[in-house]
Amino acid sequence: MTSGALRRMLIGSLEVPGIGGNSTASYDLFARMLAEGRDVHYVNLIAEDPAYLSSTFGETLGNPDGLRNVDNHYIETHEDDSQPNLARLIESLSPDILVGFGFPAALLFKRAVKLPPTVLVTGSCRQAAGWVTTGRAMDAVDLARRLESMKRRPRILIPGERAAVDKSDLLLTHSPATLELMSKFFP
Repeated sequence: MTSGALRRMLIGSLEVPGIGGNSTASYDLFARMLAEGRDVHYVNLIAEDPAYLSSTFGETLGNPDGLRNVDNHYIETHEDDSQPNLARLIESLSPDILVGFGFPAALLFKRAVKLPPTVLVTGSCRQAAGWVTTGRAMDAVDLARRLESMKRRPRILIPGERAAVDKSDLLLTHSPATLELMSKFFP
């Protein structure tokens, strides 16, 4: 490993693997990185009812493969509030970088600690979904046409996504289509 290379990474997602796409994809990435011998940790950022999750997943809650370096963090208060226990967990792990899959995870990381740098990995543009579900656009094709013809920035419907984009140090998207949409809403 060369000087200046990342030594420790903390990956996190809202929800637990097996419920959402971000949590399942991020856990899979974590498992592959761990198998490669990388110094990586994973945290499930859980805002759901612990009793329901325990009855659904049992002993494998948040860690279906029984891997090391996995933590479950229950959101103590509203997601908009600081999370002192999350901050303590991050500080105890001393990661060089935080990787939040989905804007809620990246935002929770950034609200908990200012450093290390936070990467927001997004598989979708929630603004685009909001525009379609509220009837501002009929579908993705109509949305693209509308965004292309706009003379000003489109209205932001999901303020949490805006906050995560603004606070994160780097934004990674899963596809060129998502990148294009994110670029229109967050130039």
